[in-house]
Amino acid sequence: MKKVLPIGIDNFCDIISNNCYYVDKTNYIKTVLTTGNKVLMLTRPRRFGKSLFIDTVRCFLQLDPNQPGNNCINKKLFSNLEITKDANFCNKYMGQYPVISISLKDIEGANFNRAYAMFASKMQRVISQYAFLLNSPHLDQIELSTLKNYLTPGFLRDIENIDDAQNLLNNLIIWLFKHFERRVVVLIDEYDVPLAKAAEFGYYDQMLHLIRSFLAQALNYLTVVKRLPGANSYSVRIPNEEIRDAFKRNIKERFSASNQQFVSYGQNFAKAALTGNPVDMGIVLEELLKVYVSVRDLASKAPTENYYHGFLVALLACAGSLAKDIRSNSEAGHGFADLMFTSGMGPRRIGVIIEIKRCNKNEEMYSHATEAINQIKTKRYNDALDKLRCSRQFIYGIAFCRKDFEIVVEEIKPMFA
Repeated sequence: MKKVLPIGIDNFCDIISNNCYYVDKTNYIKTVLTTGNKVLMLTRPRRFGKSLFIDTVRCFLQLDPNQPGNNCINKKLFSNLEITKDANFCNKYMGQYPVISISLKDIEGANFNRAYAMFASKMQRVISQYAFLLNSPHLDQIELSTLKNYLTPGFLRDIENIDDAQNLLNNLIIWLFKHFERRVVVLIDEYDVPLAKAAEFGYYDQMLHLIRSFLAQALNYLTVVKRLPGANSYSVRIPNEEIRDAFKRNIKERFSASNQQFVSYGQNFAKAALTGNPVDMGIVLEELLKVYVSVRDLASKAPTENYYHGFLVALLACAGSLAKDIRSNSEAGHGFADLMFTSGMGPRRIGVIIEIKRCNKNEEMYSHATEAINQIKTKRYNDALDKLRCSRQFIYGIAFCRKDFEIVVEEIKPMFA
């Protein structure tokens, strides 16, 4: 059966079950589980594969609630992958732990009440996975009553019950530990998204209290002391030596000299794109294409545009706060835009769309880049930027021919202006 590309899929089970291509990083599970740290923070750029890796860890560790200790399902998922070569490790960890996995990436809204409603809906879906605990002989009547409340439709969405919602994660950890008599693994993805969105829309303090209360009892990791001047600046306190050492190691690795150099490329590229400056964008691309692109890289059977596409996604992922809401092959207008990102907030929000073309001859680059610009306008990709209320919008057509390129830019007026 022919393998397919897992475009837009960050669910390990779906990738394996649907016979998708998978870059085997399962050996890193051993690295994570043998660090000796009770809390571990993965500090990597966006689009680096964190969500998929977290889900891979979930699938590896998750026990079968009906047959605790029976890891037949896990073995089937991970058969022929690198991690299974270590039989002793797999016998110790595979399918042996209750796991709570939560992604907070969709928790946003124009005001706190709307964002809280999304948070509550997410928690309703999470707790519903553990309805089997209602039959647990290890939970007392008060705990069972609380669980029944959580499972009651509409209970968590009622903001009057926000205290119960904040205690949900801590309660669930305790209940799972009592029921299975095993340590509980908690995986939190995109924990910073609700705070970033709240800062953008002006209800940061309320969201900070909610997220801090929700995570603090369970993880006891970073304590936010206060918000500093600036949209994304915070003062934090690290509660103990063990976590401080792990935090320092991760931060040093993330911001090593070699990584920082590539970060500067991403930032310079994003700055140029946000100001309609194809010359400075070209300076970055010219330097990087010489080093990171080989003619052999372009010799695969996959469409060559895919290579340049991935290259630009990686570049923008290193731009930090300069490139927010990065979207790749996302639905926009009457089609799918190759790349899109925004920067800033409120009336100063800027949006960028990049359409990529590949050609065989250098003399074709300008016409292909112009064709990309026309495609963006004809298919109304910029409708997506209108929805994000971007007051300035730049569209780019970039045509590549091996290590050469042509950039065409046009600033368009928002429909709501």
